[in-house]
Amino acid sequence: DQFFGTQGYTNIMLSDVLGDHRLNLALNLYGDFKNADYALTYYYLKNRLDIGGGVYHNAYFFYSRSAGWVRDRNYGLSLLASNPFNRYRRVSAGLSLMGINRTYMDLPDDYVDWLIESNFLSPRDRFFLLGNLSYTKDTTVWGYTGPANGTRWGIGLTSSPQIGDYGIEFTTLRGDWRRYLRIGKDYTFGVRFSGGASFGKHPQKFFLGGTP
Repeated sequence: DQFFGTQGYTNIMLSDVLGDHRLNLALNLYGDFKNADYALTYYYLKNRLDIGGGVYHNAYFFYSRSAGWVRDRNYGLSLLASNPFNRYRRVSAGLSLMGINRTYMDLPDDYVDWLIESNFLSPRDRFFLLGNLSYTKDTTVWGYTGPANGTRWGIGLTSSPQIGDYGIEFTTLRGDWRRYLRIGKDYTFGVRFSGGASFGKHPQKFFLGGTP
């Protein structure tokens, strides 16, 4: 790549014979580890209650009209749990500790410090404690490339209490409903309705129709 140089992607999944333990390693390298994506997750699947955890690092680049090129490094650790009531219904929960480190790549550090103190730019570091709870009903029948028939719907709640001066506080409620209708042997028609609402000091924003 003309911007990042050498790139490479690796995804390795390991499991025991019975499938009780699953280890997944994902690497998406761009030159060095600061600009790369990588994650390590482990799942314990022996019992009815599935539990797991992992650590991750993701780098995102975007262009701002006022600040030029900006890089966000998202990193953290997460704990997950999912319990099925039957073949079609399950409840899932998660707890994540997440940090965001922002680098203004086109601006001098002293100028960035002044802009942050003047509230013209967001702080370099943010910290989150995210808790989520969701309920899902899924009766879809899958084909070769995705769902071919059936219905899937779910509702989820995500909350983050503010941690320190640079934390973010919000509560978000989301809902999603999908219906897949198989038309003939090779065609499926899908309908989807989704919505959400976010409350708190720093409510989340929702975007529709692609990249904002």
